[in-house]
Amino acid sequence: MEEFDLEPLGYHQAMKINDSERWISAMKEELNSLHQNQTWVLVKKPGSQKVVGCKWIYKKKHGLPRTKVNYKARLVAKGFTQREGIDTMRFSHLLSSTPLLEFYYHL
Repeated sequence: MEEFDLEPLGYHQAMKINDSERWISAMKEELNSLHQNQTWVLVKKPGSQKVVGCKWIYKKKHGLPRTKVNYKARLVAKGFTQREGIDTMRFSHLLSSTPLLEFYYHL
C-alpha cells in the first residue's frame, strides 16, 4: 500500500502526514455534527468519577474509480475504561434515541 492510501491510527499520526489539512477538516465536520445534533453537553467533572477518554478514528471513503476520496473522522469514547456503578450512571433520554455524551472539564 502506498503512503497516500494509508489511514492514520491516531491523532498524532494524522497531523504528521501530507494530507493533515483534510483530516483536520474531517474532524471539524464531526465536532460540528455532534454539536448540531446535541449529542453532548459540557459539564463540570464530578470529583469522584473517572473521566472516560476518547479517540479519533480515521477512514478514507473511496467511491467509484477516479472520483474524489472522502475523508471521515469519528470521535469515539473509550468505554472499556469504565466500571459500572462507579464511573457510570445509567439514565435514559426520553426525547431522543441519540445517546448523550458528557464532556467533562477541569476548573
